[in-house]
Amino acid sequence: MKIKKIENATDFKSVFYSFNKKIYKYIFLRIGYRKALAEDMTQEVFMKVWEKRELYNTKKSFKTWIYTIARNLLIDFYRKQDTRKKYRKAIDEIELNSIGQDADFDCEIIIDYVLEKMNELSEAEKELIILRYIEQLEIEEIAEIINHKYDTTKVYINRALHKLQEILKQDA
Repeated sequence: MKIKKIENATDFKSVFYSFNKKIYKYIFLRIGYRKALAEDMTQEVFMKVWEKRELYNTKKSFKTWIYTIARNLLIDFYRKQDTRKKYRKAIDEIELNSIGQDADFDCEIIIDYVLEKMNELSEAEKELIILRYIEQLEIEEIAEIINHKYDTTKVYINRALHKLQEILKQDA
């Protein structure tokens, strides 16, 4: 979807339907799998999109612009919280049904395990894994969102993935 400008409610509705689930999933995974909080924060992202629609620079991808808004909201959220304590919730609070309702039981166990192990990554590493492999953003888009060069971002993603693989191998 190529977005030039959000001029009216119809444009906004189109943006909302295109990005709502993706932004929700991104926030849900970043805040420790808390459904109600993720819903509230997703709503706040779209309120900011509407409020700041005049600031959208059409030279940039709309997708990266909206993910940047979501990321900045998360940064603000973590500044206000004791992030380490609140972020590392017990694994029994994970709502796997919100991640993928079509997953079979074995797949849910694997997802549960990987999500638990992702908590051993730094916040930056976890964010990179989520953006690249769960949200399936391109490296160029991620680089724009995190405000780094393409090559640097690619290296960071590879390091984060390698670290996650090492964490997963420890229990094997």
